[in-house]
Amino acid sequence: MLPNRLTWGALVGVVLFPLLACSGSGGGHGTHDAGAFNDAGHDTSNGTCWTVSDCQGGYVCEPPGQSVCAGACLAVLDPCSSDSDCATDAAVPLICVAEPCTCGPTNLGCSFGCAADPDCPEGESCGANHHCAPIACSAAGQACPPDFTCGADGTCARKPCSSDSQCSNACVAGRCYQAPGRCQLAGL
Repeated sequence: MLPNRLTWGALVGVVLFPLLACSGSGGGHGTHDAGAFNDAGHDTSNGTCWTVSDCQGGYVCEPPGQSVCAGACLAVLDPCSSDSDCATDAAVPLICVAEPCTCGPTNLGCSFGCAADPDCPEGESCGANHHCAPIACSAAGQACPPDFTCGADGTCARKPCSSDSQCSNACVAGRCYQAPGRCQLAGL
């Protein structure tokens, strides 16, 4: 009977711990409003966050579209040093890119390239070489998408912020995004 109790206890811990760890202190409402960031009324009880202080228990605030690596480091499955090391396919080209959360002598591996701008993350466009890169911009020319600003290097970069009111939706870790971040377990 003891192993059953331990199993149920572990199951309850696995289900409830992430919910508790991601909720802000103060009765399930975020502590985001108490610091330098001043947007009132954020409810972080569902795991959303604006700053690392909205997360607890070893969790960090992961902005939308970004990854937090945790646990064992992964090996690169198809290592490369340049695009020419990757197999070609007319339908979906493979390119040599840095793969997240990998380790080894190099973190470069063959991965699918982009075919058009929608294949790239927000604020980036697809180049003729099938690599995504920041959108080129200028003060007098091409504009950046919402939540981005034209940087000194002539490319779009996330707009800095201190309040949601400066963004289309959310100021997460001092940068503008279309949605709040998510509390994720930090790397081990």
